[in-house]
Amino acid sequence: MVKNKIVKRSKSVGVVKKSMSGVELVLLNNYLTSSVRALVPKEKFAVFFSGGVDSTLISNILKEQKKDFVCCFAYISDFSEPKDLFWAKNVSQFLGIELIEAPVSLNQFEKELPKIVSTINSFDPVQVGVVSAIYFAGQKIKKSYPKINIVFSGLGADELFAGYDKFKKTFKKSVNVNNECKKCLNKLYEKDLINQNKICESNNLELRTPFLDKKLVSFALSLDPKFKLNKNGENKIILRELALSLGLPKDTAYRKKTATQYGSNFDKALEFLAKKNNFKTKTDYLNSIINKNNLSQKNFPIAALISTGKDSIFAMHLMQKQGALVKCLITIDSKNKDSFMFHTPTINIAKLQASSMNLPLIIVKTKGEKEKELKELKKAIVLAKKKHNIKGLCFGSLFSIYQKERIEKICLDLGISAFAPLWHKNQVNYLKELVENKFEIIITKIAAYGFDENWVGKKIDSNSIKELIALEEKYKINPAGEGGEYETLVIDTPFFSKKIDLLFDKKMKNEFTGEIKIKKAKLVEK
Repeated sequence: MVKNKIVKRSKSVGVVKKSMSGVELVLLNNYLTSSVRALVPKEKFAVFFSGGVDSTLISNILKEQKKDFVCCFAYISDFSEPKDLFWAKNVSQFLGIELIEAPVSLNQFEKELPKIVSTINSFDPVQVGVVSAIYFAGQKIKKSYPKINIVFSGLGADELFAGYDKFKKTFKKSVNVNNECKKCLNKLYEKDLINQNKICESNNLELRTPFLDKKLVSFALSLDPKFKLNKNGENKIILRELALSLGLPKDTAYRKKTATQYGSNFDKALEFLAKKNNFKTKTDYLNSIINKNNLSQKNFPIAALISTGKDSIFAMHLMQKQGALVKCLITIDSKNKDSFMFHTPTINIAKLQASSMNLPLIIVKTKGEKEKELKELKKAIVLAKKKHNIKGLCFGSLFSIYQKERIEKICLDLGISAFAPLWHKNQVNYLKELVENKFEIIITKIAAYGFDENWVGKKIDSNSIKELIALEEKYKINPAGEGGEYETLVIDTPFFSKKIDLLFDKKMKNEFTGEIKIKKAKLVEK
């Protein structure tokens, strides 16, 4: 920790000393200085400032060039003082630059959160935490200096100079560090830069990023990894050495990185608000906000991921009741009948269901290899976006965190909303709701103690629900089959134009494991 007294400014500021990096250090200073100078506007501007080495280097260069700028740091004020506020105050005082503090209350954050989430259309807690700090800093800048239109950011430094902890693992495994830097940089262009530009634009600010200068990027990606990482766990070494060479204190130059969302208390605020609103995770809380925002739009276009079973079809039904417009169906035809992700026993019936609902169906085949099958799902969603312009996906997860998190991750990567309207529904109440909504459902497969051949092909109705409750009490099964105890097939609903008529045999593997074998299936008039 830095002591509260301010270290006196070194006389050598602005002059690069000889160091462990030699020519490379001089080149870095030249490239970064040139990039900063090229981006400076004529009028007063601002810098997002945390007191970390990235924003400090930019501010130091601007100070030496006698540019007219202010720095700003936003944070949640309801908790203890955030780590980055201490550094922002001390380092700005050391540099002799103006720092605008932007304290944000929890109430203010909760009120503005829907706007922030809808602006970037993401429910990723990391992304939301970072852009929230940027959003409120930008808001404060415009309030303090309405004529400011440009703001600088240190975005890109961590990607270029291996600033994240994951790079340390890469270094230990002797993986090509620069290749990993390049991968991170590509992801930054695809997500972080877009989101941060959007959030700045919402405050009528233009974001400028000196570290993403083309020449600087090329230089950084060509550096020997020893200038970025060492065996002692130090990272961004050449940047830190540059800071020292320019006269900055060592505790500032070698300060351990704190991610924006943690150093500003915004992540802690998200955690608090999620619990306050009775959500188990920050992701679920943010997803509820974005879904509410999206569904406020009339006929919000979505695809429904269906498996022909009760959960996926009823999830789609609930989304339609909330005003979503289902543009197409997606089915994954997996060769692996025991897939963790996809229900497969009667997947061929999906075509009949789609026809009965008069909806286009996208079918993608997969071998069903764990994790790899997600690539096929992603391909199907990409196709749905291209052909039907969908902006969201609904699916029938009840309690499977494994399934829900993976589908949400794909949706997040593709920039669409993920809807799981059945999530954590009481299983017995849910079954009763199915019957009340006149869903005609049969059990197609059983695999649990307490079940027998009589359950294969059985309809779910009021009587069978009572039997399932009894099995729950005796054998501790999941009454809605969430543990894989049984699989289902929807053969009719009020929104099916025709009913599915089946001819099937029963095939039992043992006394409590069996399934139907469909011999014939067709649509018939109701």
